[in-house]
Amino acid sequence: MPYDDKERQIYELGERENILVSALGCEKYWVQFENSCYFSNQIPESQRKAFDRIRGRSAGMVEDIWFKYPHVKAACKRKDAHLVEIETKAENDFVKKLAQKVPNHSVWLGGADAAKEGTWVWPSSGKPFTFTDWWKSVDGRRGDEPDNYGKNGQDCLSLSKYDNYKAWHDSDCSDKHREGDFKGIICEKPVWLGGTDAAKEGTCKMPSFGKPFTFTDWWKSVDGRRAMNQIIMEKMAKTVSHCPNMTTIKRGMIAIVATN
Repeated sequence: MPYDDKERQIYELGERENILVSALGCEKYWVQFENSCYFSNQIPESQRKAFDRIRGRSAGMVEDIWFKYPHVKAACKRKDAHLVEIETKAENDFVKKLAQKVPNHSVWLGGADAAKEGTWVWPSSGKPFTFTDWWKSVDGRRGDEPDNYGKNGQDCLSLSKYDNYKAWHDSDCSDKHREGDFKGIICEKPVWLGGTDAAKEGTCKMPSFGKPFTFTDWWKSVDGRRAMNQIIMEKMAKTVSHCPNMTTIKRGMIAIVATN
């Protein structure tokens, strides 16, 4: 299965299940929840062999769908995204539902406690967890998660197919030969709004109508240390972002960036 077909399948599943909140903020094959866009790279097990045949003939042009943890950051970065970082119960419920749409393999999430055992953070921001959903034993035959099991320990966050993606697990991050876990990925990136000043710097318009902004809510620096053209939208403050450093985004596009 070509990579585009795999992505299209995820997109169509989202449409059928009414996951898509808006077609404006997320590019094709991504699904929107609140201020972020999400992408799951899972495909049905029944199509795995066909996908492997096509990928084997692609000379590396078709990306794999299972990764060890050290490679997942690059996989999401190629999509101008990062591994999903879950901050609320509502977002957690959405991510689990997205994983359950194409139940195939366990998936990596963005959390890790590699720097200090037991201190879980979101690596892209360095912020500690403010919400958790660890798997709990129901019969006492094994311990609750996180259990840091095995000789390498388990320092990276995942959802497991073995409990239908219902709770968080810690998993082996190792990249050593015959060690470490292979999993799929769920990537996250900002929602893009419709405004742009690509035609004329400083003149923001809504492209579909060609009309200039009649209302703005630009982020304002409180300490003067951040350049004014780096307009970052704080998720909770409901401000707006420019994000000129995202290489595949057209100059001047406006985004909501979840930074809290």
